[in-house]
Amino acid sequence: MKKFTLAFIVLIAAFAASSFSQIKEPAKPEQIGSYRMGVLKLYKTGDTFEVRGLVKQDVSQILTVSLGSKEQATEILQSMVDYSGKGGESVDLNNPTENVARWMGSMMGGWEVGRTELYGATIQMSKGEIKKMIKVITENN
Repeated sequence: MKKFTLAFIVLIAAFAASSFSQIKEPAKPEQIGSYRMGVLKLYKTGDTFEVRGLVKQDVSQILTVSLGSKEQATEILQSMVDYSGKGGESVDLNNPTENVARWMGSMMGGWEVGRTELYGATIQMSKGEIKKMIKVITENN
C-alpha cells in the first residue's frame, strides 16, 4: 500500500509539473517611443504595436490604440500623415481596436483619436509625432 501511495504521489507531482511548464506568460509590452513629454507612448508587444496615451478629458485614464502588425501599423500611421481632408471630419482607422479619428488641423494639435465618434475619451497625435512613430516602427525588428 505504501508503494502504491508513493507511486501515486510521484505521478501526480509529475503531472502537475508538466502542466505548469505549459503555461506561458504573454509577451510584456516594451516601450519603444515616448512623445508629448511622456503623455503619448509607443509600445511593441510581441509582433504587434500600440499607442497608449493619457486621455485628454481625464488624465487618470489611458486610451490604448492597437495598430496591429508592423505592416498594418505603418499603413495606418502613413494614411494619417497623408490625410488632407477638412478639419473635424471623422475617419475610421480600421485598426484592431476599431478606433476613430478626426483631423483637427495643425493649430488644434493634429489628430484626435477616440474610442467612438462621440469622442468622450481621446488622445491627441500630431503629424510630426506620427512620422517619428513610423520611423521607430520601421527601424524596429
